[in-house]
Amino acid sequence: MRWLLLIACGLSLLAFWLLTAPIETPISPSHRAARPAPVLRAPSFALAAAAPLPRISAEINRGKLAGEALAHRLDDQIPTQLYAEAAHCYRGGLPADRTLDLSYRLHVKDGDLSISESGVTAGHLGDGALERCIVDRILSYRAHDAELPDLDEDGEVFLRIGGFKPFLAQVAEDGDDPHL
Repeated sequence: MRWLLLIACGLSLLAFWLLTAPIETPISPSHRAARPAPVLRAPSFALAAAAPLPRISAEINRGKLAGEALAHRLDDQIPTQLYAEAAHCYRGGLPADRTLDLSYRLHVKDGDLSISESGVTAGHLGDGALERCIVDRILSYRAHDAELPDLDEDGEVFLRIGGFKPFLAQVAEDGDDPHL
């Protein structure tokens, strides 16, 4: 009886793993998938349940990030770039443990990135001018990334004064001279 229970648990775990594992399908003009690839990361905004999703041809989507690569770009790389932008405002003198959490609205159209909304969601640095400079710097952020698909998505970046340190050398090279 015990062996039967162990085998059933093992098979259940295997079935769960197989059902939740991402399915990677190659995208090529000649490949037509029987069903669309599973979405690995749901967008942060709600979609209307009744609205059908448009079909996008493989020709249009070639070279665009999707799945885990897109999630990595949106959740890790872009917030790191925004952190570097915020470092341009810091001039030193504050305790390293002070934090500031910011939300932003990222827009990508034809590879051009822009931020339309940004605001403080939590934390306080103790310097209103620094906080305003950071929000303004993030709002003025522009970049081009041809691999990103067109999107409109919310994001967050969590700043810590001590976290500016790795970016300060680049800030000095860019011509801003933070006084530490």
